[in-house]
Amino acid sequence: MTFKQFMIIMGGVTASLWLSWGWVVISIDPFAAGWIGLVLFYLTLFLALIGTFTILGVFLRRLRMHEELLFHLVMLSSRQSIVLALLVVVFSLMQSYRILRLWNALLIVLIVIALEFMVLFKQQRRTRTFSSVPPGRKLGSIGMSPVFDRREVGDDDLSFDRENN
Repeated sequence: MTFKQFMIIMGGVTASLWLSWGWVVISIDPFAAGWIGLVLFYLTLFLALIGTFTILGVFLRRLRMHEELLFHLVMLSSRQSIVLALLVVVFSLMQSYRILRLWNALLIVLIVIALEFMVLFKQQRRTRTFSSVPPGRKLGSIGMSPVFDRREVGDDDLSFDRENN
């Protein structure tokens, strides 16, 4: 799938989700519908926000990182868009129950930021470990682990950990 095809499909799906959310807002009375109306409201809002944030994230990352594979851009943008959409929906729910305060919103945002940094750090370490296979070595097909015995690795082969920390 090309970048243009992805953006067209994702844009169409996101537009239909925003139309669905608009239909829920206009046609469903939250007091008469009960919990089903609220679930439809927040679910369509959540999905529409995911689509919107994913499109924006992929587009902005594509402008900055031309050499990166589209798959990696979509995965990163999708994960972060789910987190952002979840934050918006959680904050909306908290506000509807009148329990949203600045201090708990900041606490939630700081927790989410810390979790995102942990995920990014783990991915960076995995990528760095994966790319640090010594020249002339092959990668195994199962689990993409390097094919060499642990006794073959010297201190100079693992020096990337000390240099980058």
